[in-house]
Amino acid sequence: MKKTLEELAPNYQIGLISNTGVTPGKILSKILDDHNILDLFDVTVFSDETGYFKPHLKMFEIPLKKLNCKSENAIHVGDMLETDIKGANDIQMTSVWFNDANKMNPLGITPDYEIKEMFEIMEIINEISD
Repeated sequence: MKKTLEELAPNYQIGLISNTGVTPGKILSKILDDHNILDLFDVTVFSDETGYFKPHLKMFEIPLKKLNCKSENAIHVGDMLETDIKGANDIQMTSVWFNDANKMNPLGITPDYEIKEMFEIMEIINEISD
């Protein structure tokens, strides 16, 4: 994932949207920083800091506003259909389901794309950009 982020960062704004459970955003930010990944994100949004959880539209609106980006010009990559993909679809972002475990989709929530490896996002960006 780090390599993909490093490839994207010079040319694209990158945001992180995370539902936090027992680990607050401050701790998650520290972990990302310890792995030299935090600086690759232009904005981070954690549910414990906003008071909202994905798929609530606010979780997607906040980073879009901070990045001055329209939803139709954004791509959201996530591994949870019911939170990531539903939220992205609801706000008209391009949704990419990171399905590295080859899970079934019994929920009827349809992503725009499905990937098994994070580097595949580069192919989607190239396809959309053409």
